[in-house]
Amino acid sequence: MSLRRLGTVIVALALITSCSSGGSSGGLPPESRVAAASGLVAETHGFPFANFGASNSPEVMDGEDLRLMFGDGVCENGKSSPCAPTSEAAAWAQMVNQSRQAGHCEGMVVQAINRYTTSASPLTSTLTNEADTTHGIIRAFATQFFPKVRKESNKWAKKSIGDILSTLQESFTSKKLTYTMGLYSDMGGHAVLPLSIEYPTDTTAKVHLYDTNWPGQDRYVEFDLEKTRGDSHFRGTILQQTPAHGLVERATLISPQWRVGSPQTLHSIQEQMEFLEISW
Repeated sequence: MSLRRLGTVIVALALITSCSSGGSSGGLPPESRVAAASGLVAETHGFPFANFGASNSPEVMDGEDLRLMFGDGVCENGKSSPCAPTSEAAAWAQMVNQSRQAGHCEGMVVQAINRYTTSASPLTSTLTNEADTTHGIIRAFATQFFPKVRKESNKWAKKSIGDILSTLQESFTSKKLTYTMGLYSDMGGHAVLPLSIEYPTDTTAKVHLYDTNWPGQDRYVEFDLEKTRGDSHFRGTILQQTPAHGLVERATLISPQWRVGSPQTLHSIQEQMEFLEISW
């Protein structure tokens, strides 16, 4: 990929994945609107530090991160100690590092859910933003560029409010954290972790969140089950116990369970670069 083309890709991705602060409700039947919670507590299982931009940490995606994600095949001559990334892998890492400027919300919620579901020790709330902790967040952040993730996000963007809420409710009722949520408005996009759901009124659903921009605070998004706007599936508001709030026009769900763990296939870098070329 040329540097000019890479720059175009980065700008386009930044519009989608920055962590800045259409359809009907899907006919979610009243009898299915039951309060449910996942069991994850943001104060205990979330990071104690807030979402941060790339300039707030000296860490960057490096050869070791690439090796952990994709295996020794991304290292020159297959040597992994230390890993000198191939030119293709280095270009992918450059794209990720430049996309990190606005924040790491996606990486933080993916890491939080995976640490919780695997009972990782120590508790996430005791970690500091340095060394291995930061690199884990960066690697999780980078998974949003996998073609499979983008396809899943696009699939959920076409779902109704009812589809999204019933899926979350089923996940919470089974005490499983299965999805992260992307919230989008004219200000950009933000990844959060849904924790519980309740229905304050017959026409309102409230989903409580782990919001990395506000660690330790009760944040939530309210869904008006009756309103639609243009191609948006709903309108909602991210609120806390202050006047500050922001309108939400679209939401997606993404399952992070397969995104952190075993290395990807060795040809994933090539697939991803080709995906970015044809997508933007």
